[in-house]
Amino acid sequence: MVRARREQVWRLLGEGAGGDYWEKRAERFRRGVGMAGPGDPVLDLIAKRVLAPARVLDVGAGTGRHAIPLAAMGYRVTAVEPSRAMRQMLLEEAAGRGVELDVVAGEWEEVRVPPAEVVLCSHVLYAVEDARSFLTKLDGHAERLAVVAIRVDPWPHEALFGLVWGEPREPEPAFSELYNLLLELGIAANVRIYRRGDLVYPDVESALEDWASRLWIAPEDPRRVALARALEEALVPGEGGFTVGGERRWALIWWEKEIPLG
Repeated sequence: MVRARREQVWRLLGEGAGGDYWEKRAERFRRGVGMAGPGDPVLDLIAKRVLAPARVLDVGAGTGRHAIPLAAMGYRVTAVEPSRAMRQMLLEEAAGRGVELDVVAGEWEEVRVPPAEVVLCSHVLYAVEDARSFLTKLDGHAERLAVVAIRVDPWPHEALFGLVWGEPREPEPAFSELYNLLLELGIAANVRIYRRGDLVYPDVESALEDWASRLWIAPEDPRRVALARALEEALVPGEGGFTVGGERRWALIWWEKEIPLG
């Protein structure tokens, strides 16, 4: 599924298109996801099962949504992040909040880091082609608790992919594929399903910019007109701006490791 999605984009835009996807989107991502706070399911799960100052590996830490709050809670955090732009913003956020953590550059499959009591991987596996090896390494590095977050439903903008590109988007691997793969690996994990908040945009132009970026539509691309018309129908006025309908559920998956006696 990952390979099919990548090859579809290369066929439509040219092979190798996109480069570092997050180079242009990192700042928007940082504003959009922010920092996890009190009541966040991931933070609560870790805090209830493994006390600080345990070691935490955050694999694909992004701009630090969970890594920075966990470090502020007293955990010893190592953040693994392949994107240069994401790492830079993570370091900026940590410095601005007076938080210390280790940051390791590189893909999870390639980096060498020691095991930790907790291994966290939040919304990363969508683009991992060899998910079996990726998960095996995650499990092997988790001494007490492994935590994975992943979408249940596709992003709303993918429904408009066919309108602007003339063909449906290749489906993205999500919760159902991940959970069945875990079962194949002999991991019967725990699951809780949550509903994400609505995507809220202050105005129609902000929504158009975001969706055009997600759909690889350049400012001068004539497909932008079709997208703008579709968004006018899809956006719903509400408190604080415009929202997009549709289910936006995500799954919190975790499994605990047996602690040897003696």
